Amino acid sequence: MGSSGAGPRPWKQRQARTIFLRAPYSEWKPITAGRKVEFRASPSAMPQLWDVEPPMPVVAYCIHPQQGYQNELMVLTATWRERLEDISAESLAAEGQPDFAHFRRYWMIREKTKFKPTREVSVFRVRPWQPDDEARMGERLFDRLYGAFRG
Repeated sequence: MGSSGAGPRPWKQRQARTIFLRAPYSEWKPITAGRKVEFRASPSAMPQLWDVEPPMPVVAYCIHPQQGYQNELMVLTATWRERLEDISAESLAAEGQPDFAHFRRYWMIREKTKFKPTREVSVFRVRPWQPDDEARMGERLFDRLYGAFRG
């Protein structure tokens, strides 16, 4: 969700939109099953995600070479940017990697390029959608759009 700013003074008009998050197809199953809760992507990959405040529902999707588009409703719980060399021990585990050497090897295979430790990437932490998320996310959406006008 974002704020367009257009609205009668002194209020800001808020807007809601569907948020899409592209996940690497090679990691689709562990991500959607909740076994891999964090992944990294090019910082320019999803600029719309910098306007949202997690937790936020997202339509995670991948493009499988043979099966085409696949999607899953998920919850984005955190997002940030960091250099590849700054990955924490917690993030290594969330990526499903036992140590930095394994992460480095995995990254070069996934990206099909040389590992550049100072490369800045976007980090997305996600979890599968749960039945009680509908009410919780509905309340967040209502508060975002109309909370300032409650009596």
